[in-house]
Amino acid sequence: MSKLILLNGPIGCGKTAAVQTLVDRFSNTASAECKEHLHLLTQIFFNVEPSVYWTIYEDRSQKELPQAEFQIQLEEYNKLAKLLGKPHRVSPDKVPISIREAMIYVSELVCKPAFGEDYFGRVRASKLNLSGDDTLYIDDSAGFEDEVPPAIQALGQENILLIRVRGRGTFDGDSRNYLPDGLCDHTVDVYNTASLQEFVNRVCSYVQGFINRPPRLNPCNAHAVEDFKHHIQ
Repeated sequence: MSKLILLNGPIGCGKTAAVQTLVDRFSNTASAECKEHLHLLTQIFFNVEPSVYWTIYEDRSQKELPQAEFQIQLEEYNKLAKLLGKPHRVSPDKVPISIREAMIYVSELVCKPAFGEDYFGRVRASKLNLSGDDTLYIDDSAGFEDEVPPAIQALGQENILLIRVRGRGTFDGDSRNYLPDGLCDHTVDVYNTASLQEFVNRVCSYVQGFINRPPRLNPCNAHAVEDFKHHIQ
């Protein structure tokens, strides 16, 4: 049966390094980000060519800056600004926004009001375990509670591990946040407060333990206590 690893944490917390290490160390991994569908919709919504879109998205120096390719009406911008805790504006009529803000706009102010808070979760769940194989799916963009239940329905609680990354980064200006306790039966908090290598090794250790665990047993609570003790030492 396939398994899903949810990495939940703010920008700059170390999730990218964790994903790369997981892909390097484990076979048969695949991306299962809810935002994969969002990328496609954002390109379509703003009529931006994929090559232009990805050039901006993959350039950290441009990702957070307003872009001419992504403009919305002033009224819509102020809705987005309210959502992100940014100042209200009175001009101009069309406001350029960053690519990340464009994704948030399409997700939170277009799709979810129309199709439900779990929309992207349902799209992701439809792609999980289609062949019944043993794929290790990885999502490093987890941060919306409503996107998780469809995955639970598709794979079962016993096949989903939530890793909340703490210690670095901030959710300021982001519509995501830490997922709450009780959402996933298998949940562990990992603190990225020492070296990056130590952090990614710890993530891989928890994933390996989750994969190897006996049926219906959850080693993650013990891991969480151990990691908390390590954090406060």
